Amino acid sequence: MFPILLLALGLDDRPVVGILTLPSIEGLPTNHTYLPASYVKWMESAGARIAPVRFDAPRDELRALADSLNGLVFTGGSNDIFDPDSGKPTPYFDTALFLYNIAAAKDPNALRLWGTCLGFELIASFASGATTSDTFLGHFDAENITLPLDFTAAAARSRLFGGAPSSTMKDLSTLPITMNEHNRGVTPVSVAKNSAIRVLATSTDRNGDEFVSALELVDSPVFATQFHPERPAFEWFTDRAVPHSSAAVGAMSYLASAFVASTRARKPKDFASAQAEQDALIYSWPATDTRAASDYYEQTYFFPMFPAA
Repeated sequence: MFPILLLALGLDDRPVVGILTLPSIEGLPTNHTYLPASYVKWMESAGARIAPVRFDAPRDELRALADSLNGLVFTGGSNDIFDPDSGKPTPYFDTALFLYNIAAAKDPNALRLWGTCLGFELIASFASGATTSDTFLGHFDAENITLPLDFTAAAARSRLFGGAPSSTMKDLSTLPITMNEHNRGVTPVSVAKNSAIRVLATSTDRNGDEFVSALELVDSPVFATQFHPERPAFEWFTDRAVPHSSAAVGAMSYLASAFVASTRARKPKDFASAQAEQDALIYSWPATDTRAASDYYEQTYFFPMFPAA
């Protein structure tokens, strides 16, 4: 199995990666969706252009945009994916599932997909068929903590870590440089018999409970980490356990480069026009300073919600 860096070498030098926006939460503007700027910077640092994918957009617009993207990112977030009152999937969950089904096709040219934290939990749930109730995810004490990774035997031959320098693998496995901000997660037992999921690494929370921290799908270009690789280089809140060492920044930079390299191997449909491509990109939207409104995000992009259908 070739590392994704080698598979993607030289195929596309102008990849466009979409990032799915999130529903607004307390403290942020209402009637808007939002996108933490750290995810934009993380992907841009590896050579991708960014297109916001507004979760409340009409399905035909989402489909057309997805067809023109090289890759897609599901971010972390504190949002509910099942309504706490009704127990039903939220609109955000439904949109993520719609896009996941595009990416999870058994097709070498399928849309590349990355998930972080909440995005990881969505991908693991979808791949396990857990799409109707909030019973799949376990509970963990892993908020605001940095941890090392315990790699599985599959990691060395995986598409995600197979091309990593030995120094990066050593840093990830021996140093607490993955930043975790979650109280839900996936137990290794819950996916042990799932042939669609390749578990690449686990970590242990404050109570000694083990959770899956990195995975990829066996037959689709889909990757996910429970930890936050976008934060070490781009988020600086002093009350959060974000590591800023060269080892942390280097390891998280590798993950961005590995994913963007995989997106270069996809040949998406052309945008309808050069102007349509320009209009899809993030450059038309300003990043807002949200240090006073958020404990997590230095800068945030906001997008007005689409009118209700």
